[in-house]
Amino acid sequence: YIIVLNALTIVTNSIIIVVNIAIKQLNAMTCPIMFLTDEFVNLNLSIIEAHDDLTNQDLLRAYFDGKPWTTTYTNNGLEAFEAYRKEQPDVVIADFRMPILDGFEMAKSIRDYENSNQLKNIPIVIVTADALEETEKRSKEISNTTFLTKPVRRARLLEAINAVSK
Repeated sequence: YIIVLNALTIVTNSIIIVVNIAIKQLNAMTCPIMFLTDEFVNLNLSIIEAHDDLTNQDLLRAYFDGKPWTTTYTNNGLEAFEAYRKEQPDVVIADFRMPILDGFEMAKSIRDYENSNQLKNIPIVIVTADALEETEKRSKEISNTTFLTKPVRRARLLEAINAVSK
């Protein structure tokens, strides 16, 4: 039993190392030069990122590595909404499918809060593996929302953040 557990630990650690190397290589391959210069990226961004999948959170951490942004990572839509109310970020990035509040429910909660408190609508980027036209249409029904389908390349995500943060 102990031998099996040790073997599983070794395999898991090896997989984590391989994934981290792959993320770093992907990060290097998909970063256009324009995002490395200050003139294209708002350097004072505050971002809330909501993903229930820790692998996706790790990928976004790798994407944002080296950026001078303040990023708060949350595990579901409710945590993201609570962080939004506390921090008033510049941008929220959220997965569509999450527990407690999904990305759309979270976005609607944010818009309701903004409207009831006479706040400006912050940009929300909805990220999903669901590429159905109906899902994209639902995203567009929420004001100031950008819809991206997975897999999201670093360049595309940074482009979306740059576009909404100007």
